[in-house]
Amino acid sequence: MPRNTVKQADSAQSRREFLSRAAALGVCAYVGWPARADEEKTRSIAAVVTPGALPEWTIQATPWWLGPEHPRSKVVEVASMAMLRQRVVDEPVVGEILGRALQALTDTDQPDRAWRAILGDAERIVVKFNHVGADVLATNEPVARVVVGSLADSGYDPKLVTLAEVPQYLRDEMGVARPSAGWGTEISVEGQTEAIASYYDEADAVVNVSLLKTHRIAGMSASLKNVSHGVIRHPGRHHGQRCSRAVAEVLGHGEIHHKLRLNIVNAIRTVVRNGPDADPADVRESQLLLLGHDPVAVDTVAHAHLLKLRQEVGMAAPVVVPYLDLAGRVGVGRARPHELERVVLRLR
Repeated sequence: MPRNTVKQADSAQSRREFLSRAAALGVCAYVGWPARADEEKTRSIAAVVTPGALPEWTIQATPWWLGPEHPRSKVVEVASMAMLRQRVVDEPVVGEILGRALQALTDTDQPDRAWRAILGDAERIVVKFNHVGADVLATNEPVARVVVGSLADSGYDPKLVTLAEVPQYLRDEMGVARPSAGWGTEISVEGQTEAIASYYDEADAVVNVSLLKTHRIAGMSASLKNVSHGVIRHPGRHHGQRCSRAVAEVLGHGEIHHKLRLNIVNAIRTVVRNGPDADPADVRESQLLLLGHDPVAVDTVAHAHLLKLRQEVGMAAPVVVPYLDLAGRVGVGRARPHELERVVLRLR
């Protein structure tokens, strides 16, 4: 994807002392608990899936993040125990962390330059959240404020920013746009015609902000599924094959991926079992953000963190995500370790 001219910042941004200390990434350990009966009943999500031959169908177009200028897919992983203060998200801290992550992703020295490298001259920007379980996780709203504030500081007009899947009072508070109602461009998904949400159709650029959760059908919900089953008209039709083909086909369509500029996995809190809904008993404070252009690469790293969290709370059963494997094999993104560039920051 071509990069646009970067607007110079008028002033240097302040840095918190904790941001100066970086070390190897680690995820906090938590007290474990015994497996519940309903977890045992859904063991099928952990069934071993052996990759097969490539399917007869192909994706509609190769995503820009697999172009020759991107020989590997960079994923930035930032963990900090300062994201939560007495169980409440510390927005200034998350804002500083997001800025550092954006700079690391784009090899720039200031957040505004990072946003310009990602979004260029885009005006109509959609920030797509996931509302399922959001009330329990209680991290969407502070992250939304941080993202919109960072965009505004970088010269993007909040009135042209659309927040999808957040409460209307939050949009009113920040002076951002309501998503356009209705449906636009039609694409083919699993041999059926599906319409894309008008707000996505109308966007110049999309920032995809997902939550990290287990999913009883798909195995996991993060960047890919937040788009594939979040911006089409009839997502309920497309849960066959554990969502595998639908995820790959939607994200592999040019109408979808050419607007998708950034994926952020908000794993400040993570649903480690019985997702995608969230019950407080199934949520752990992971205090982690993942960023990248390639949603397959981002979700591959997110999956590794999900497994680690589960192991640390005494859940040995793996969570297999067939759609993640298939999306990598058909060319939606990169999933093999040697194809990824993982940038790890541990901030205090």
